[in-house]
Amino acid sequence: MFCLLTNDSLGVAQSTFTSFLDDFLVNVFLPQLEDTLRDLSNQTTGELDAFSQDPQWPAVAQRPVMKGTASFYSLITAICRMLDSIPHDQAFSQLIMDLLTAYYEKCFEFFKGIYQTSRDNLDPVLIIRSRNNCS
Repeated sequence: MFCLLTNDSLGVAQSTFTSFLDDFLVNVFLPQLEDTLRDLSNQTTGELDAFSQDPQWPAVAQRPVMKGTASFYSLITAICRMLDSIPHDQAFSQLIMDLLTAYYEKCFEFFKGIYQTSRDNLDPVLIIRSRNNCS
């Protein structure tokens, strides 16, 4: 035998229940979700081989991509799909922008490191000659 409980029988007003759910969503669920997504992003882009070529790149791109890029793309795609199933919150749009910006900065730092290393290994005479030939 089942007993159907209504708001009246519990003595709880629907507005109180709705307020409780809103508070839970804003103060507990969404912050934990954001922390989890940031951690996943850091794991995805912080692995030692994140900037090595992904052997499965033909499945995700037309040209070779890095492992971290393929993983990060999959993560962002999954986040966007998940966000379609929960109420819209501006904070999650900002989170995606923050994650994209952080990944861009990691890639830019990696590029600068490669550029600086290759530049340090070049003969200064060749650099001067190439500059003079280009002008």
